[in-house]
Amino acid sequence: MFGETAALAAAAGDDFAGTSRKASKLSIPDGPVKKFADLKDLMDSLPDDQDMIHHQPPIKDNATSRRTAEEKRNVRVDVFLYAASREDDNDFHLIIGRDPDAEGDELYMTAELSGLPPAGSPSSAKLKAARKSFKDFFADDLPGSKYDFYDPPIPVQIEGPIFFDITHAHGGRPGPKSLRAHMPTIWEIHAISKITFDA
Repeated sequence: MFGETAALAAAAGDDFAGTSRKASKLSIPDGPVKKFADLKDLMDSLPDDQDMIHHQPPIKDNATSRRTAEEKRNVRVDVFLYAASREDDNDFHLIIGRDPDAEGDELYMTAELSGLPPAGSPSSAKLKAARKSFKDFFADDLPGSKYDFYDPPIPVQIEGPIFFDITHAHGGRPGPKSLRAHMPTIWEIHAISKITFDA
């Protein structure tokens, strides 16, 4: 009973409630922000998934696992929000994609609004502001544990560091089944440091 109560309390709050790569997920690296006008251009700039899966030293999945050199890049990209859910660790899981009217491949990628770090953490103010922007936009219609789909998709500008989700290196890929075939990478933008709607 206590476990169920604790889980419900975590889901109702905003604090990060996970452990997997916590140190990385709650950090924003220093450095410039590179702008991309199209998600495909961003995805083409990312290191190959297989190279990251076999990274040396190996990427660990514990709470103290810090960003690799490849993950210390901040990006900004104009995209569309196709779906979102809320995870057990209090992250909002966003599925972003290209303009539905764009020519070429249908592509999607994960971006995550992190649960909040302790107050006073270096990334706290930015992560809190980004989460507030998201919650203010959706108000009483925030996504729950199952994906909400947006039709038409919502134009947004996303900013934050890239992150390789090593937990999906084997087994099932992230994202809703209906879009997964067009999600060719387990790279993410995580944690979102700024989100602007109607960009």
